[in-house]
This record gives sequence, structure tokens and C-alpha cells, in this order.
Amino acid sequence: MSSTYAEPLDRLETCLDEIGSVNPTYRTVTEKQEAMRALAKAKARIDAELMRILAVAGDVAETTATRSPAAWLASVTRDAPGRLRADATLATALDTRWSDLQAAFRKGEVNLAQVRVIDKALTDLPHELGEDLLAKAETLLVQEAARLGPRDLAILGSRLMEYLAPESADQHEHHRLLTQEHRASAATRLSLRRRGDGSTDLHARIPDLAAAMLTTYLAAFTNPRRRHQPDQQQRPESSGAGEFANLPRERQSGIAFVALLERVLTTDLPRHGGRATSLVVTIGHHQLLADLDKAGLAGTAQTTGGQKLTAGQARRLACNTGILPIVLGGKSVVLDQGRKKRLFDDNQRIALQVRDKACTELDCTVPATYCEAHHQTPWSQDGPTNLHDGRLLCPYHHDRAHDPTWTVTYHPNGTTTFHRRQ
Repeated sequence: MSSTYAEPLDRLETCLDEIGSVNPTYRTVTEKQEAMRALAKAKARIDAELMRILAVAGDVAETTATRSPAAWLASVTRDAPGRLRADATLATALDTRWSDLQAAFRKGEVNLAQVRVIDKALTDLPHELGEDLLAKAETLLVQEAARLGPRDLAILGSRLMEYLAPESADQHEHHRLLTQEHRASAATRLSLRRRGDGSTDLHARIPDLAAAMLTTYLAAFTNPRRRHQPDQQQRPESSGAGEFANLPRERQSGIAFVALLERVLTTDLPRHGGRATSLVVTIGHHQLLADLDKAGLAGTAQTTGGQKLTAGQARRLACNTGILPIVLGGKSVVLDQGRKKRLFDDNQRIALQVRDKACTELDCTVPATYCEAHHQTPWSQDGPTNLHDGRLLCPYHHDRAHDPTWTVTYHPNGTTTFHRRQ
């Protein structure tokens, strides 16, 4: 057995070259399975040896005048410094505290992802827990790693106290959750950055509970399903079955998030500037009444915050609560201040839900609960707010109904279809 690294590392390079010369395309399924399993184990063992050296490489930092062994390794390997610093901390814990975990790691019985989870679970245990119970917990997690992946190991790790000290498990769990809540609250952030192309990047860090609530709300828009009604006939000119459901998941969530913002009730918001918080959209009278079929008459609108939008978008927003459309004429003289008289009231919405049962687009699968009430005849053209003129559209198709690049057709049987303008 060699006492230096040079010779075995040379042999390792030679073995890797030999493995790399084999074309996996022509190998059998069994050979591929065995190779992947063996390489994964070898990778874990290499990770273990690298971290074992990293834990005692303080002299490397001193010799090279770098801040730490991790900093030197990051500079020569071009790896992420932050990740290597975390690995160095983990390496020290393995070298000084978790001997059983390190031994299993060096044998390739656990991988790096599992090691990270087990270290966190053991570190999160109460400081007053005795060494005997800590050793018992370490042994349990290392054994369970033979059948559990990182996610399930983390769940088991969070419940270790029930196994080690059931009499104090509830108190420990309360303290752990309280610590998480305080940490999550302190880390909560949200920033918006306009891209300059009509869209805005949103970056946020929010507590898990808030994320779970948001996920539930978005699922109401993105996951609903319904059976097509027997009287709905499939038409070749329709936009296609399950069009919204076939969109990429991230785009579905984005559309749902926008729809959620548009549905926020202004009565539930804090008062702002001496009145109920609302988005005010100003639009010229001639632009509001413009026929979108005629080129050049589409026009624009503007919010009080200075955000410009198309007249079609303003018309769509005017169908929903939380929007105050201010119609201007002449030199910014207010001709009309639209309020709830232009909106479908709760009783009308319930009646529309009972009647339509779902988005009226021929093949849409979004139930009525998640749809918006739409005027067939735009209110800007004296369209009445009644059941005869109203029909339900999901947020996705409601947006399309106000998009001048699409023609909307309302059929006598209550369905709606769209065709892109030529």
C-alpha cells in the first residue's frame, strides 16, 4: 500500500481513461446499470477522501497565503467558493465528531448529499443531549441511509427526538419550529426589476408557510379539471383541447400569479392616501370607444403610477374588481368614473357559475369557480352588465378576449371560440 498520493492517483487517472474509452451506446442494460452504480460509489469515495484531506489542510492555506484551504481549492479548481467553504465545515465535523458517518462515506455506503443531510440532522439536535444519544442517532441515520434518499433522511432527521427522547420531543419540535419561523421572517425579501421589454423580474424569499399558501392559490388556477359538457361539440376551428393545461408549468404558474393579483379585493387592503387602495387607469374617451378592428385606433391607457398599457388591456382590467377606470375627454376632463355599476355583482357571478359551469371557451378545462365574468359587448360600447351579455372566461382566455390580435366568436349554445386575425 502506497504511503503517498502520487502513484495511486496516477493509477486512478489510468483507470478513468480506460473507462472513458468504452462506448456506453453499445453496452447492455446490465452493464450500464453496473457501471453507473460502481461509478456513483467511486464518486462518493473520492468525495470522502477529498474532504478528509480538506479537514487537515490548514498548512496549505498558510503556505499559499490564502484565507483557507477551501479558498485555495476554489482558485485552482475554479469551483464555487461558497460550496467549498461549506464542504470544509462539513469535513471538519466528519473528522472531529461523526466518525461512523465518515467511515461509511469513505466506503461509498453513503453519498455526499446524504452526508450533508445527516450532518444537519445531528447538528440540529439539542446541545444538552448526551454523547450516547448522539452516537445512537448517528448510527440510526447511517443505517437508514442504505434505503433512504436525502429527502426521506431529512424527514427522519427532523423526528429524531421522538426516537431518542420522546418525553421532550414536543418541546424540542416547538423550539425548532420557532427558530425556523424567526429565521424565515428575518430572511423575507422581495424585489422587482423592470427588464425594459414590458416585463418585470420578481425575486423573493418568503417563509415556507407563505409559499405553501401561494402554491395552494396558484393550484386553484393551474390544476382544475372538468369533464366536457355533452352538448359541447368539438369544432375544428377551436383553439385545441387543454390548451392552457398544455402550457409549460412555469408559464401556467406565471399566468395564475397575475390572475391572483388582479383578483385581490381592494376592500381587504390598507387605506392608501386617504382612500381604499386601488389601481386607477386613465384612458381617453376616443381611445376607449375605438374599434379595434380598424388599424391605428387601438390607443393606450396609463395608470396613476405611470405604467402604460394598451386600451385592450384596460378594457380587460375593467371587467374585474380593484380597477377604477377614469375616462377622460378634452383636456383631461373626467367624463366618467367607472365603479361597481360596471361590474358583475356577487349574485350575477353565482348565476353565471351555475349556468356556464366552466370557462366557455369550447375546449377549456378551468371550472367556473376560477373564471372571470366577461362582457360580450364591451362596457365601453354601452354593453350591459347582465346575465344575457355576460359569460365566464378563465384568466388565460379572458386576456385573449381583449387581445386585438384575436377574433372572438360567441356561439348561441354558450361556447366561445378564438381565431387569430390574419
